[in-house]
Amino acid sequence: MKETYSRSKSVWQRMNARERKAAMAYGEKYKAFLDTARTERLATAEIIRRAEEKGFKPVYTMKSLKAGDKVYWNQKDKSVILAVIGKEPVHEGIKIVGSHIDSPRLDLKANPVHEQDGIVYFRTHYYGGIKKYQWTCIPLALIGVVFTKDGKKVDINIGLKDSDPVFYVSDLLIHMAQDQMKKTLAEGITGEQLQAVAGTHSEEGQTPKDAIMTLLKKEYGTGGHSGEGKISLVDYNSQGITFSFENGEKFRHSWYNVATMTESRLRDDTYLSAEQKAERAALKAEKAEEQSHKIVEVGDRFRHKITGEVSEVISLTGALPFYSDDCTIQRESSGFAVTENISYDKLLNSGMYEYIGKAEPEKEQSAPVKPEKAEGTPDNSAVALEAEKPEIPTIKNLSQLKKAIKPGMMFEITDHLRPECIGERRIVTGVSTVDFTSRKLDENGEPTGKDLHMEFDRAKNWTFDGDELTSRLDNGDMLMSFHFIDSLEREQIVQAEKEPEVTLVADEVDVTETEVTAPDKGENFTITDDALGEGGAKAKFRANVDAIKTLKTLEREKRPATAEEKETLSKYVGWGALAKAFDKDDPKWAAEYKELSELLTPQEYAQARSTVNDAFYTSPTVIDGIYEALGNFGFDGGAVLEPAIGIGNFFGLSLIHI
Repeated sequence: MKETYSRSKSVWQRMNARERKAAMAYGEKYKAFLDTARTERLATAEIIRRAEEKGFKPVYTMKSLKAGDKVYWNQKDKSVILAVIGKEPVHEGIKIVGSHIDSPRLDLKANPVHEQDGIVYFRTHYYGGIKKYQWTCIPLALIGVVFTKDGKKVDINIGLKDSDPVFYVSDLLIHMAQDQMKKTLAEGITGEQLQAVAGTHSEEGQTPKDAIMTLLKKEYGTGGHSGEGKISLVDYNSQGITFSFENGEKFRHSWYNVATMTESRLRDDTYLSAEQKAERAALKAEKAEEQSHKIVEVGDRFRHKITGEVSEVISLTGALPFYSDDCTIQRESSGFAVTENISYDKLLNSGMYEYIGKAEPEKEQSAPVKPEKAEGTPDNSAVALEAEKPEIPTIKNLSQLKKAIKPGMMFEITDHLRPECIGERRIVTGVSTVDFTSRKLDENGEPTGKDLHMEFDRAKNWTFDGDELTSRLDNGDMLMSFHFIDSLEREQIVQAEKEPEVTLVADEVDVTETEVTAPDKGENFTITDDALGEGGAKAKFRANVDAIKTLKTLEREKRPATAEEKETLSKYVGWGALAKAFDKDDPKWAAEYKELSELLTPQEYAQARSTVNDAFYTSPTVIDGIYEALGNFGFDGGAVLEPAIGIGNFFGLSLIHI
């Protein structure tokens, strides 16, 4: 194209005849690809087919890789990565080209099939890409994957062949759409209206819904067969293969579905019989015997055959947060320490890694030998213990924390995002450049449970206040606060827990008799407010805060509540509908957030916030109805088991009725 830009001429006008022909040819190829690759799964299959024609091979079948190799990775049949191995090392740079292969579609809901007025519809989820009104009155195909109850994967493809039925989303006729025509494009056809018509008629004695199910069973075998009788006849032609059973059942499969199901079962290793699987397992076991390394242990080191990077196994639990795999490895990459989860099979059997031995164990320091105490020598054990007591380092920033923390150091959690963790004493079991692991100490001071990882993250996520260390999330929310404790403190804590009770002998102490007054149990409080829990979010917040302030006053003054204070306490409704009160970034709730964070201790605040997602409010109307029904059953009082008393409204309102 000689003229690359023009305000007056279009691109087509600036092309010569050869360029126009090439553009049209490319367009035809692209249209042909789109006709084939209508979904992510179909696109992935087509890309892999074309890639294999160009010499690409699955990377997981390669023993090793060299410059010029063409490989691909199939990610769960929904995406694919193609790679050409270069000559230069990865850290010198790579070229990446990425593209989407998803397409506009209507996804079926979990229970999509329903019948209304003799018409079978598919309920759908709208997936963006085109405008909603463009889905109506066009032929649609049903393409996807079905997993049967016995675990078999079946590929469904109905609507692309000339002989197939088609699906469509209906619209109103012009003379019935007077109201619809007055609406905007966004309102004329809504997402809820995008229900595809799947069937309208059936054979006598069948509903249209039954007919649809029968079609799927016959064409794709998703329903299987009764199993009565043996196969009496196998018939096939250019259209497919038909199995006839002695009980009269017939099932036909198209060659397309036979090929698809065979490929799927081969890929999922469900095609072979039990005997064939046993034979293959024996061959694998024989091959495994030839391997020098058969299991994975902490400390094992593996070298990647392509990159040359050495990885060391640091955990067998797959302990990185939010991930689960067989083990966790740590490696140096471009000057950075990288920690990742990986499966045993990938380390041992993929051909990508070679075992190079165990990491050198750290030299253990022998404990100092204490001199024997000579007769007559005063007991200085207390002084000796004090001298041996390790000094807890002063930590003022993240860099100092990384240098100071060592395996064997102990710490106590003073605050935590999960309130049940507050008060735990833990011991550091491992330290890396990106995180450290720890285990909980039991009542005897012994490590118990699994290793848990705590990432160092970034310096801005930490605050250091004296000996208190606090890690926060990126949004500022507290993750964990803790302080280190030394071995002597630990021994003292454990000893205190083990200390037997001391019984005082009467003749050794003076005993003054005092009158013990039983605590005031108070009176039952009956909730009579019919408007309990009503009002907006701000009103409920105010009621909660007033109740908390009242409770704190009662605890501070160590007295029972007055009648007026009981009314205030009864208006507490919990935090189930007040998540905004814990959002520091919501300007409309800034004052409430500040008030609540100042009113509650860190532990109380964390506990309150943790109830946002699982706290529920039941109105007095519902509670009254429950007790009214119990009264109708003859219940007029007695023991009531309340397994989740919550804020106590059920009991408070029960006194009206019992």
